[in-house]
Parts: sequence; structure tokens; C-alpha cells
Amino acid sequence: MKTLDLHHQYHETIKVFKEVFRQKGLIVYPTDTLYGIGGDATCVEVVERIYAIKKRPKHKPLSVIVGNLEQLLTIAEVNEEEMNWIHAHLPGPYTVLLQLSEKGKEMFKWLTTPKIGVRVPQSAFLRTVLADINGYLIGTSANVSGEKPPTHHQDVAKAILKDADLFIKAGATLYKKPSIIVDVREKKKWVR
Repeated sequence: MKTLDLHHQYHETIKVFKEVFRQKGLIVYPTDTLYGIGGDATCVEVVERIYAIKKRPKHKPLSVIVGNLEQLLTIAEVNEEEMNWIHAHLPGPYTVLLQLSEKGKEMFKWLTTPKIGVRVPQSAFLRTVLADINGYLIGTSANVSGEKPPTHHQDVAKAILKDADLFIKAGATLYKKPSIIVDVREKKKWVR
């Protein structure tokens, strides 16, 4: 596993992130809310590895992080009310539940629900690198299911790191808590 410090090795981190992502590797990365573990969300093998490492039940879906609105609109059907909410709140500490588009269904064959959780985090690093490669990143906390999710790189468990290909360290996250899940159509909001 390669470890990089985002603050001191920014350009190298971008370069290595792109390489590991394209090679279908697993990345432990900081967001604005928690540290996550992910990889190419369009690759079933990557998704299977993440479920196994986290010991996460398969009936619990994973979310996807995108770099921009264009990517979000590729994978989800968004009505006017949802678009207004997205413009007002993203990027931000939210996971918005949206109807999968036909393209989204093709891309995420592993997803068994008609909706997808999408994040556009405040992390400029993630937004930049994902928009640059038009990548869709699995967005799930870097912890074994049921354990406390990490808000600092020092909190990421060895059980997670041993299977990662890249670990991006950046200190404490901005919000130090999970994203708020929002379903605009159903007018529901909750924290994981």
C-alpha cells in the first residue's frame, strides 16, 4: 500500500489516485465528513471487495461520489424540486437519494435498488480528480460495519488499510461526522 499526505504531496496524490483508480484498486481517502474507502463504482469486483473488507451486509447499498453536476445528471433522474435542492446544498455534507437513470442502471449493475445515494463533497481534491477522469467513486466510510467511522487518518483501522492500495492522509475531516442522507422527493432526512 502506498501512503501519501494530501497537504504535502498534493500533485503526486492526484497522479497516484488516478493510477490506482484506473487499475481498479482500493483507495482510503478523506472527504469533508469522514474517511472513506472506495474505488471505481462501475466495477463489480471493486464493489465486492469493499463489501468484503467492511463486512457489510449486501442489502445495505453503497453511495457514489461524483465531481460535478454533469456526472450526477448522467446517473440520476432529477426533477425540478431535487435540482433546486442540489443547487442550494451541494457541494456539501449530504448524500442525496435519487432515482437511477437508465445510464446509471447500466453503469452500476451491482445496485439492487431503484435509487442511488450521490455525494458531491466539499473536498476540492475529490471533486477535481473525479471530474478530471470522469470517475464515479464508491463513497462509504473506511470502517468495518458497525464500528465507529474514522474522522481522522489516525483512526482508520488496520483491518481496512491492509487491503487498500492507496491511503491518502489529510488529518481531521471538516465536519467530523457522517453525511446527512436526504430524499427530497420523499421529504425525508436522516443521519446514518
